[in-house]
Amino acid sequence: MELWGFVQENTLVSVILAVIFIIFVVGILKSMLKLAFIAVIIGSVLVLVFDFSPSDVRQMGEQGVTQAKAWVEEHIMPVAEEELKGADVQHDGEQYTIKTKSLKLVWNKGEDVAEVTYKGETHTIDVSGMKTMLQETVEQAK
Repeated sequence: MELWGFVQENTLVSVILAVIFIIFVVGILKSMLKLAFIAVIIGSVLVLVFDFSPSDVRQMGEQGVTQAKAWVEEHIMPVAEEELKGADVQHDGEQYTIKTKSLKLVWNKGEDVAEVTYKGETHTIDVSGMKTMLQETVEQAK
């Protein structure tokens, strides 16, 4: 059975892949919020100190956003898609493991946490909000 078919048939695997994707998205969003805060400060300084008009600052911001979006679509998205294509999904009834080139997620049935290992560093994430759904999915997968 090919990987994509396995993912579509097993909701638990889909949920785990979604959690992995959310971890990446949250990291990106945090970075974007920090950059937005810095941009507001820089924009305020440009308007108040250097006498740029707000429309000039807005135009500079639009150009920056357009360039950043193009960069993400060109560099980040292909890497994420390629990473998920090569995922190795394993389960032994009590433990589910998804391995990619740089990421590993391990969830034990019935537990409130899962371990995510990225670049050699292991982090524990809370899956208690999804625990019932994960357990039901494990039962359905049997």
